[in-house]
Amino acid sequence: MHAVIDTENNAFNEYWNKLVAADPGQNPLYAPAREFADLAGQSFIDHSFMVVSEQEPVFGCSLTLNQDKQGRRRLGFLGREASNLVNRRSLVKSSNNFQPEVIRLMQDHFRQLIDEVQPDTLEFLDPVSCGLMSPLTQVLLECGALPSVKKCQVINLALPRSDLLNKVDSQYRKLIEWGNENLCFDVIRGDRLGQLGSSLPDLCNLAAESATVDGVDAWSDFEALIEQGKGFVVQAWSPESDSKTDRISGLFIHNHHSCHYVLDDSALHVDDLGLLHALLWRAIMHSRNIQCRHFDFGGWASNHSSIDAEKFGGVAHTRIKVSLNTL
Repeated sequence: MHAVIDTENNAFNEYWNKLVAADPGQNPLYAPAREFADLAGQSFIDHSFMVVSEQEPVFGCSLTLNQDKQGRRRLGFLGREASNLVNRRSLVKSSNNFQPEVIRLMQDHFRQLIDEVQPDTLEFLDPVSCGLMSPLTQVLLECGALPSVKKCQVINLALPRSDLLNKVDSQYRKLIEWGNENLCFDVIRGDRLGQLGSSLPDLCNLAAESATVDGVDAWSDFEALIEQGKGFVVQAWSPESDSKTDRISGLFIHNHHSCHYVLDDSALHVDDLGLLHALLWRAIMHSRNIQCRHFDFGGWASNHSSIDAEKFGGVAHTRIKVSLNTL
């Protein structure tokens, strides 16, 4: 027996958190635990929903509606794209595909929601879970949405450190080794973030610029995750520097299974040659030390980076961003 449940259902939060736990590769920015997704005072209406089968969540969509300063009705998720979650145990093992009834219910509910809400814009990020295009992407394409492919690199952290380093491009490896010998690093976690004062203004500003919805305090979302032990900031600097403004910083979030590279402020520092490569390597090693199984270069705003992620090794993955504009 399959059923669609939304946020009006009293059991929604419980099922949602089970679904988040069953999709460990998903970026926590797009699929937070419900205690994190506090929409109070943010002018968002939560339209998230999921399909449940025999008391087990199978497939879900993180989705909110808000109105921007121009009066446009936007469907996405808390200032980012909407996305979906998949309970990987629920896939039909013989075909590695979704159950037909699950697809029908998800698509029918999504179509009905779009028809009722009548959004002016809708942005959706398809994580292509288990190599399968989301059934919701199909609905959006039928509505005339435009797709764009996003490549990302994912590193398997189960490999020995020496193997991981050997898979890095030789030029990048030299910069990493130089950085390990000549630079200072700091990994900032938990409540230490609040002790840094004004040392992270560049990251804060970049986070604000990356928000797709006016007025969304993206940095507060990152702070909340870090304080919950689900993220960290890495800083790198030369020991010859006597100013904290000469440090470059990178932001990373994780769900204790996969770590996601979000953004860095290296583009604002002209003398950062080699610092970012070493900083990223330090983040990869820290992710491995905290038992994450994968490091994902395809974070929310990592397009700020000048790094060629493929040169860090790993395996290429594809995600699909789908944009619908009805204006």
